[in-house]
Amino acid sequence: MTEAAIDKLKLEADDSLPLRDVVFHTLRDAILEGTLPPGTRLMELQLSSVLGVSRTPVREAMRLLSMEGLVRMSVRRGTIVEPIKESDLRDALEVREALEELAVRKACRNMDELTIQTLRKLEQEFELSLEKNDMQTSARLDVQFHERITEAAHNRRLTQSLTQLREELYRYRLENLKDPETYPILVQAHRNIISALETHDEDRAAQGLIRLSRETGIPLAMTNDAHYIDKSDAYYQDVLMCIQTGKTVDEPNRMRFETQEFYLKSEDEMRALFPELPEAADNTQKIADLCDFHFEFGNYKLPRFKLPAGETDSWEYLQKLCEKGFAERFPDRPEIHKQLEYELDMIHRMGFVDYFLI
Repeated sequence: MTEAAIDKLKLEADDSLPLRDVVFHTLRDAILEGTLPPGTRLMELQLSSVLGVSRTPVREAMRLLSMEGLVRMSVRRGTIVEPIKESDLRDALEVREALEELAVRKACRNMDELTIQTLRKLEQEFELSLEKNDMQTSARLDVQFHERITEAAHNRRLTQSLTQLREELYRYRLENLKDPETYPILVQAHRNIISALETHDEDRAAQGLIRLSRETGIPLAMTNDAHYIDKSDAYYQDVLMCIQTGKTVDEPNRMRFETQEFYLKSEDEMRALFPELPEAADNTQKIADLCDFHFEFGNYKLPRFKLPAGETDSWEYLQKLCEKGFAERFPDRPEIHKQLEYELDMIHRMGFVDYFLI
């Protein structure tokens, strides 16, 4: 680790967090931003001196970094900042592109003039930072540009997923910005997306991502914004929106979806929509293949409560505790004991006895 890299490290003070976590976030941000590039050797003694803390929080922070795959800890070589794995990068890029397209399409429906102005300002600052060859600022502005679009999509889970992926890909973004040939591609892609958002043109906005994908080599994935399972469910979705917004279906100027295409389309339907992009459908399948989830209905995955000595049955123990608590709190209210009996019976029938004991 060079003296220059050490000098750039400053502890991000936060009294609400344990010192270990403060050190962790400081080092993590430095790695993601490229201040500590791949191959950098992290020495506990040096870091504790620079950050003004003992070696214990530094050691614990580096263990957390190792769990995230950002560093490799070895007895012989010490702690080294890990390079980006090609396979991990490819997988993350494919997922990010699919989610970015979804965010742009959803943002088209919610776009307002203030957001457009913000995006234009970010784009101007982005171009200026490229002209100055300020890669750190360029990468930060590019992230802010896409974050603003994601915010306009008004989908909390989408925002959380993209935020995580952008953090993981930040180091790659810095490396990509070192190539001046990518500058006009990125600038034009930003301009195209802004123009499409301004006219609420979802397909054109998606085309901006397609062009960016092809000219930078970033894989593209195909998605459809799904709000219901079957196309015939569109009417019920419309009624639900009326209930949520306090409107009636007869009101002409209420919020509504302009088409009935927001259903779960089959692979054949999606390929028919984009016949010129077979690789995008293939990438979507790759993403699906990476997912593995099995759910067994009727089988609760609840932990077991360890009964104290002398107790052998969870249900009897819960009743005993409740009766004791009832006698202490409501000694003169026998008329409300029926409510306790009802609640206990419901807990027992639902299989939540151990859950309430815990």
